[in-house]
Amino acid sequence: MAFYDRGNVYFGKGQCDLAIVDFTKAISLKPDYAKAYDNRGVCFAMKGAFDRAMPDFSKAIELKPDMAEPYNNRAYAYHLAGRDAEGLPDANRAVALAPQDANNVGTRAGIYEKLGQKDKAIADYRKALSLQPKDKDAKEGLRRLGQTQ
Repeated sequence: MAFYDRGNVYFGKGQCDLAIVDFTKAISLKPDYAKAYDNRGVCFAMKGAFDRAMPDFSKAIELKPDMAEPYNNRAYAYHLAGRDAEGLPDANRAVALAPQDANNVGTRAGIYEKLGQKDKAIADYRKALSLQPKDKDAKEGLRRLGQTQ
């Protein structure tokens, strides 16, 4: 836990390289630590290393298939990589597992927007705002799609 916790501190400070080292150490000590895989995947994705992030998200999902975060994070990584169609099933799964999580709904909205599914994107951006009224990404998404909040 100490390495995982310190990795989170480094991550919070934007020091992904140091966070990756600590998450890797946590995984070596506890190979079934799904959250460590997920967080390391987020760090890799933030660095644009999607080829390294995806296996970590997949391993987290394998270990904890009922945990929404790795599905959402893998969906968002696909989105960042310009592979929205591949991310949509994960976004749908994240929303199914945690429908009241504005982050999950917002990720799916962004994917729908990129896929040209305007009505679904608008509905999800509005749902994200209903869950998190100050969600800047949802507000910007609605503006991009010519909608008011």
